[in-house]
Amino acid sequence: MLEHGLREIYDCRSRSRRVPTTNQRGTRTARRLHPRQILLLSLKPWPIEPLRSILPLMDKITPRQRSRNMAQVKCKDTKPEKFVRSLLHSMGYRFRLHVKTLPGKPDIVLPRYKAAIFVHGCFWHGHDGCRRATIPATRTEFWATKIDGNKERDQCALLNLEKLGYRVLILWQCELKNIQELTHRITTFLGTR
Repeated sequence: MLEHGLREIYDCRSRSRRVPTTNQRGTRTARRLHPRQILLLSLKPWPIEPLRSILPLMDKITPRQRSRNMAQVKCKDTKPEKFVRSLLHSMGYRFRLHVKTLPGKPDIVLPRYKAAIFVHGCFWHGHDGCRRATIPATRTEFWATKIDGNKERDQCALLNLEKLGYRVLILWQCELKNIQELTHRITTFLGTR
C-alpha cells in the first residue's frame, strides 16, 4: 500500500515534496524531499526498501550549488598563503608571487635569496600523517588519483627548481599555527640578514 502511494505520487509527476513513510513507532508520516530527489523518483518507480536506503545518502544541495562551492576553492591567494606573506613582510623580506617562469609557479619567490616557498594545503597535497589529509569516503578512487597526481607534480617542480639552483621550503597548512616556530623555520631557511 505504501509502495503504491509512492508510485501514485511520482507517476503523475506532481511536485509534492513529501513522501509517505513510517517512523520507528510504526505510525505513518510524510518525509520532505529535495526537488532533485522528486525528479529522480519520477523517472522510475522504485520499491520502498531501496528508497529508504538511498534517500539519506543523496547530496543535500543541488548540483549547481555544489559546482559553485567547488569553484570557490582557490589555487592561489588562500588564507594560509596570505598569512605567510604577511609574516614574511613583517619580518622585512620582499618577495614575488606566483612567478610563471619558474617550474611549479611557487607561491612565494625571494629572488635575492634564490629561494622559493610553497604553502601547501594538507588535503590537496596529501600531507602524510596529518588528520586533514584523509581521503573522502565517497569517490575514493577519484580523490586518491587526484591527490597522488598533485604529489607527483609537486615532487617534479621541487626537483626542477633545485636544478635551477633554488632552495625550496614547503610549509604545510597545519604547521602555521605556531608563529614562533614558523618564524624560526623561515629565518633559518633564508639565513641571517
